[in-house]
Order: sequence, then structure tokens, then C-alpha cells
Amino acid sequence: MEMLLSKYVSMKYVMITFLPGSAGNFFTRCLNLLSGGYCFIEKNSKKLPVTIEEKLRMLNYNSVSNLLFNERNWILFESSLDFYFSIQAHHDLPQNSYSIWLGHPNTSTGAISLAELVGPDDKCYSFYIDPGKKFKWCFINALYKNSQIDVKYFVNAKKLMANDSVYKINFENFLKGWDYFLLEFQKVCNIIEHSISCQEVEAIKILYFQWQQTILKHDDIDAFKHQIGFDI
Repeated sequence: MEMLLSKYVSMKYVMITFLPGSAGNFFTRCLNLLSGGYCFIEKNSKKLPVTIEEKLRMLNYNSVSNLLFNERNWILFESSLDFYFSIQAHHDLPQNSYSIWLGHPNTSTGAISLAELVGPDDKCYSFYIDPGKKFKWCFINALYKNSQIDVKYFVNAKKLMANDSVYKINFENFLKGWDYFLLEFQKVCNIIEHSISCQEVEAIKILYFQWQQTILKHDDIDAFKHQIGFDI
């Protein structure tokens, strides 16, 4: 019985809620790189990656980096991954693991209800990526990556912003450069009580600069809007 119960103690549940286009999938991939972090698996292999090398091979952007809007299938790229709990119970992880969840604001409390998942000895951390002054950028990049947009996301996001129990991630720092992003990421690590290693930083840095090659740059926004007939 003690061996069975050990699977249910001292886990941390981390939820990342985000509006379409605000890099929530990317940020979650970075969290997945952490030691003890579990979120994605490769849909075809159904294998749970453990080492940082295994995770980076799974989470990298090599297949879509530097491709233009009409040269890539973003939905196909993201759908090549599945969630680890598709092959095992979400609580069936080593002790002190991070169970990472993500999604758009489907409800006023976030993507999902963590309270329905956690056990009495688990810890919960709910984060919302705040677009700040980059709201327009996020909206256009959602179109650029063919993300589904639902008005309820924006209604619920406003409620999340007013919820003091939800930690806010400053999206503007994602676009300011690597050093700013790292500081923002480290804030999240501090909240979930994870001491980030040099190896993790290097892996996240690789992912960050790959992600940079997949987004619509500010100077290209007007041309993209014109390309899709969004001339307003």
C-alpha cells in the first residue's frame, strides 16, 4: 500500500492558461524541459521522455523554423504531440514531479479545474500569460498560426487578470529578447520552487531562438494582414 500511495504524494500541478497567439504552447514546452516536468509525449511513439535530450528532440521547432505562412502546417506540427496522461494516469509520475497542463481560458478560472485533479498532498499553481500592450500582436499571430479564436476566451481572460490567486506571466518580456524572457521564466520557476540548472537554461535557450523563427515579426504584420485580406 505504501508503494502505491507514493505515486500520489508531493506532486505539483502547473496550469498555463493563455489567449491564442500569446505563446502558451511555447512556454509550456519550456516548462516541459525542466527536470521532473511532464506534459507532452510524441503521438506516434507513446514514450514518456525523461532526459533533457529526449525532451528537446521531441519539443524542438526544427520542422517549422524559418518557414513562411503558406509553407507550413502549424496545426499538424502541434498535433504531432499528445499529453502524457493519454497513456497513463496523470498522477502516475515519480515523486516531486511537475504535472503541466495548458489551454485557452475555457472557464473563468482557467483552462481546466486543477481542484478536480489534485490530491490532498499536492500543490497547485495557476498561471495566466498576460499579453499586456502586445494584445494586437498576439491576435495577429494567432491568425498567423491558424489558432482557434473564441470570444469566451477574452471574456474569461479578463476575469483571470482580476483574480489575485492566478499568477501573471508578462508576455511583453517574451519579445524583448532572451535575457528578458529568461528572467520571466525564472520568476515562474521560483514560484513553483524549481531551481533551474545550467543545462536546463541552455536547452530553453535553444527552444527560445527556434520559436523566434516561427513568429510573425512586427515589421511583417501589415504585409501579412494584407495577404489574408485583413485590411482594417
